[in-house]
This record gives sequence, C-alpha cells and structure tokens, in this order.
Amino acid sequence: IDPIKELFLSLKNSRYKKCSVELFSNRFRYVDELTFKYMLKEIFIDETYRFKPKNQECIIYDIGANIGVSTLYFIKKYPNAKIKAYEADKDIFEVLKENMSFYKNVEVFNKAVWIKNKTLKFNQECSDCGAICNEGNITVEGIRLFDILKDEKEIDLLKIDIEGAENRVFFDIVNILEIVENL
Repeated sequence: IDPIKELFLSLKNSRYKKCSVELFSNRFRYVDELTFKYMLKEIFIDETYRFKPKNQECIIYDIGANIGVSTLYFIKKYPNAKIKAYEADKDIFEVLKENMSFYKNVEVFNKAVWIKNKTLKFNQECSDCGAICNEGNITVEGIRLFDILKDEKEIDLLKIDIEGAENRVFFDIVNILEIVENL
C-alpha cells in the first residue's frame, strides 16, 4: 500500500490533537489530526493541486499554506520549484516553518494575504479555519497580493486557500492574472 494512503488510514478523526509523523524521511508536525488526515487525502491522494509546469524550475505561490501539506506536495511533485508559502495564523505558521525547515527551495512568510498592507483582525481557530474577520481574536500583518506578485514575470501555480477572502483578493489582482499559468 502507498505510504500516504497507509498514513491516511492510520489517522483518527480527533480534533485539535497535536502530533507529528515521519513523512518523506522527515518529522512533520500537525495541529489537528482530522484536518491533517483530510489534507493528505485531498492533496496527496486526490492530487487536487497537480498541474503540468512549463519547465522544471517553476514558480509556485502557496497562499494559505497552513502547516505545509500542500507545500510538501509541491516539493515532492516539483522538486526544482521555487515555492513561496504564506500563512497568517502565528501559531500555525510556527508549525509550517518547522515543517519546511528541511527544504532549501521554500520561503515561508507569516502574513495574511489581502487587498491592502495593513494590520487585520483574524479569528484564530487553531486548525484549518482561521480567517480575517471583524471579530477576530488576534491581529495579523496583512500584505497585498498584488504587491507580492507585481514584479514576477510568470507564475506557474498560484494556489489560494484563504478561508473566504479569495474573491476579494482575486478582484484586486485581476489586472496581473495574465502572468499566472495555473490558478
């Protein structure tokens, strides 16, 4: 059996259970077993983010990287890619940073990708559902996606999973979407 499928089957549906596993010969931490289980299925088993890059040295932006399951998928599927991963939640970001510490081709940023550069209220949920909202329980540094992408010539994949803020962010970058090959 495939090691990812075996790991998926071994995980329970526990909420907010923090743990670590060996994944591709490295320690990989997670903060919510149920979320991690279904990320493995969606990303590694179903290959939701699979695409065909134009060349081996592709550029990937992982916006809303969470603990790095999608980032790890990109590393394994596209080993020569240059990956930039953004995560707003400060606690989740610390796990992402640790999980990505083994990989030289990944840069991680603790920023909430948004339509403006400003401090934002953020509802910290401690698993996969943290989101920008007026009643947020913490503040996070917001960064405008347009400003991040404007100097790129081409982006092979722009993955955005930011819990409901996608629509506003897309409308803010509509004038530069021609540089994005896969969205």
